[in-house]
Amino acid sequence: MFDQLQADVKIFYEDYSDLISEAFNYVDFELTNNGELKTQGIEFGLHNSTERGIEWGASYTYMDTDSDTPFELSLRPDHSGSLWAILPLGPNTSLSGVYFGATNVAEGSYDRFDFTLTHRIKMDRGHLDLQANYRRYPNGINAYTEISSITPNIALVDGQDRLFFTASLSFF
Repeated sequence: MFDQLQADVKIFYEDYSDLISEAFNYVDFELTNNGELKTQGIEFGLHNSTERGIEWGASYTYMDTDSDTPFELSLRPDHSGSLWAILPLGPNTSLSGVYFGATNVAEGSYDRFDFTLTHRIKMDRGHLDLQANYRRYPNGINAYTEISSITPNIALVDGQDRLFFTASLSFF
């Protein structure tokens, strides 16, 4: 089961100053270069490949954020993680799935599921990838904007299901 297990750990610290922000004074937008953002945390990741070609992985991130605007704070979760797997269905076809979750994103949680069916058509000097993707978005997402640091501008998404198709052509 653990034929080719890989693990990764990253500790990070980022300090941004003089970020461009839009201060709205109820008459017009004024761009300023006084935004501040500091993030620090740790990230863990696992990736495994089995003899049968099945791949799976998991990740977890803890992030501590400090900023002078609620907008910046609302975009960065305290905790986030994912679980994913790729299952080969044949020599050129695979099914993949991913769960991504985060807490404290704009004062809520975020859980998203994706399932993707991929088929590759090989060509002389490249390949064509055809994909069908099903995505389940979470219920209720709050989004703060720079328009008002006191009152949030709230965007709600009510558990949308989306199905989309893509085709990509690669040459080499």
